[in-house]
Amino acid sequence: LLDCKDYLSEQIPLALANAKITSKNAAISIPVTSAVIKVVTSPLMTDEEMNRAIETASLWENLVQMEDINDYSVFHQVITRNPKTNKMEILFVASKLSDVNAYSSLVKKGGLNPVIMDVRCFSLKNAFDNTKLHKDFAKQTAIIEFGLNENYLMIIYNNMPIVTDIFLRPQEKQMLTQVNETQQANPEVENIIRRYSMQIKQALNEHENKYQTKINSINVVSGLNNIKYFMPQFTKNLQNTGF
Repeated sequence: LLDCKDYLSEQIPLALANAKITSKNAAISIPVTSAVIKVVTSPLMTDEEMNRAIETASLWENLVQMEDINDYSVFHQVITRNPKTNKMEILFVASKLSDVNAYSSLVKKGGLNPVIMDVRCFSLKNAFDNTKLHKDFAKQTAIIEFGLNENYLMIIYNNMPIVTDIFLRPQEKQMLTQVNETQQANPEVENIIRRYSMQIKQALNEHENKYQTKINSINVVSGLNNIKYFMPQFTKNLQNTGF
């Protein structure tokens, strides 16, 4: 997107006019690849103790070990506190300031006022929360984004998002675009999906072992036009999981 910012900033006003949208306020999202997302375990602290530790810059240095933390905008949320174990779990989200500024400037150049910014996976979570489907999966669900730009598994457990990156080589991404839905089985593509599925399975196993709960279905989000070609292959590789 950032490589085409001049073109995009010209198209934004046209899109708004076509949709008859008059508001100038915009919510925008940045890629998952521009952020560090972790659930970290910490010694039990009060909110006041946490704030003091954050102000002295010691908390994230100790818990996350990010040397360039000053280059990021950090959001955190306490997920659980367990007085019995004297531990707490914190959702840590750090977004690159350079990317935050770049996407903001793109939107401003298009004549809009960015008022909310989120990491893309959380935008998807919010969208999912607002669907009727959410009522049936209130305790936990899983979403994978599969495509040329973003590849990750997000497990939402007790409203806590747990994000795992899934790795694809550039040449593998290119190969995904070259198959069509009516094509016969392609061994090279099948191997890519098999490796992809192994990464999903490993993340699911780690989650299930930690929380003693099983995930039976995964929602798939994709920008690939030929996504229907891949769905049966995911099912083939993870036979006890619905997609």
